[in-house]
Order: sequence, then structure tokens, then C-alpha cells
Amino acid sequence: MTGVQVRVFIILFSWPELPRVPVIGANDAALLPGGTVSVGSSNFKKLMESRFSVIDKSMLIAEFASTADEVTLVLHPRQFGKTTNLSMLHFFFERIDGKSKHEHELWHTLFGSMKIAKERPDVMMNEFGKYPVVFLSLKDVIGKMWNDMSRLMQTTISQIYNEHAYLCYHQQKCIVLTDEYDVPISSAYHNRYYEDVMHFL
Repeated sequence: MTGVQVRVFIILFSWPELPRVPVIGANDAALLPGGTVSVGSSNFKKLMESRFSVIDKSMLIAEFASTADEVTLVLHPRQFGKTTNLSMLHFFFERIDGKSKHEHELWHTLFGSMKIAKERPDVMMNEFGKYPVVFLSLKDVIGKMWNDMSRLMQTTISQIYNEHAYLCYHQQKCIVLTDEYDVPISSAYHNRYYEDVMHFL
């Protein structure tokens, strides 16, 4: 092992009575202990409200807020937490000016114990709850033939358009989060209509 650097990450799952503060971390991530570990859920709000143990990756928000890039592509292995991270970004940036006082307090509570609130209060002050956010998931856009997929794609995009049609009348910067972008491409490749879907995308 001479000359080889090994980094060891230890994740400790805590009992419910432990305080909900970061207890171990690596770089910009830390463990927020909770009562148990969620399996299969990637909804950030649900994870935080239900007090599941989660990895605090909220400093990712500061990276997104500070970048000058118009498009950011996040590549990580399966089960890394990409969807949960996008959900976190969604709840952080989504406009709250039309929400009730209770919802305002709830949104602040979601991030109050996280690193972003403690280490980057400037980002909380300047970016939290300020933007319309469009969340587009393509995880179910698959098909044996291009016609099948194109119908699903059109339905998915139409639903998103109807939800956010108000943006056509407001000259305001918005954030678009696209999840599982590779699912239609992978499906098209395996079913031999790759060129069709790439032309569409």
C-alpha cells in the first residue's frame, strides 16, 4: 500500500434522541442524524419533516448560486442522491412570496439545521425562495418505439407547461431542474431509435 492514499468515510446511523446537528462529514457533506434511514424516498421535504437520517449536501446550493453557467450537468453513479439533491434545490430556490406564514416558517425550518444556513447565511438571505422553479423528471419517459416515447414526452412537457404557463407573462429569471435526462436516451438506444430521440432532445 506504499504511496497509496486511502480516504475512509464512516457513516454512523444514530438513535432518535441524538440532536439533529451534523456529526460527521467529508468536505462539504455531513450527516444529519434522525430516527431511521429512508429507503426509496427522494423527496427532500418529506425526508426532513419525517426526521430521517440524511446526508447534508446543502453546500451544493451555494455552488449553484455562485456559478455563472447557464447550464450545469451533474453526473454521479446511481443511488448517489441526484434526485434528492435536485429536490433540495427545488425547495430552496422555489418562490415563497405567495405562500402562507406557516409555509414560510416551514420552508425556513427545512434548512435551518443545515450547513447552508450556518455557513452561508448570505446565500440564505439573497437566494432563498426567490425564483420560479420548474422541475422536470423524465424517469418514466420510455418506450419500445419512438412513437410511444414521443407521446409520453409530449404529455410530460405539456403538464409542466400548464403548471407554469404564468411564466409566459412574467419577465423573470427561472430555474429549470431536469432529472433522469438519460432515461429516454438509454431506452432509445436499447430499442434502436436513438437518432430520433437525440434529434428531439
